[in-house]
Amino acid sequence: MTRVELIRASRLINFSFKPPFFESNGVEGQFFDMVYHSLSHIIPISVQDFSAVARTNLSDPFAKYDFVGGPCTTTLSADILSADFPNQGPEDVDIILRILDALNSGFQKTFPEQVFTNIQVIASGHVLILDPGGAQSYLNRFVMPTASDVEGMVYLPGARFGLQDPNGVWRTRCTVELSDVLDNGVFFMLDTDLVKITDDSFSSKWAVYNDMFVACMKVLGMETNGV
Repeated sequence: MTRVELIRASRLINFSFKPPFFESNGVEGQFFDMVYHSLSHIIPISVQDFSAVARTNLSDPFAKYDFVGGPCTTTLSADILSADFPNQGPEDVDIILRILDALNSGFQKTFPEQVFTNIQVIASGHVLILDPGGAQSYLNRFVMPTASDVEGMVYLPGARFGLQDPNGVWRTRCTVELSDVLDNGVFFMLDTDLVKITDDSFSSKWAVYNDMFVACMKVLGMETNGV
């Protein structure tokens, strides 16, 4: 296993639900109230960070909260509750999970008629290769046999593959390539769908995601400090 260190990562989580909100009137206020009461014991909440968003398509977000006025947001559209955490460090994982847990339970309590049907988690970031040989040595395992047939160009090795739970609980697409940010690092992206949700608790959903993550790291031959 190649030892790597996660430097920064972005995470976008989309909770899809049914039935959709065809009318947003009144829903914004319920959403804002849910966010306020669910997160006020975790992070500072300011009224100025809430906003209603004009939309032209039914699928566009119509309510938004900016976490502590920063780039992280949670939005509500007709059929998706989203939480976006760009460019976060490993030290931020615990509070992100607490926020997601609170949003998961708060939404289900506030909108009992809406049921989560699918959860998409898009995680991407840059990891530093700690083992001798560095990023190029690690990526050489993905070199295609026919790469040497191409002359006059620089071949950049990488990999893209998919994994799926045999019972259809989740599926994921994984990409890894040379980082354009770290001198001795690689960029990764995991696009995962949890397609069979049988438990309302967030902890059970995240446990499934962790199982998938461990499987992807085994395929990649990485030993990391988590995503």
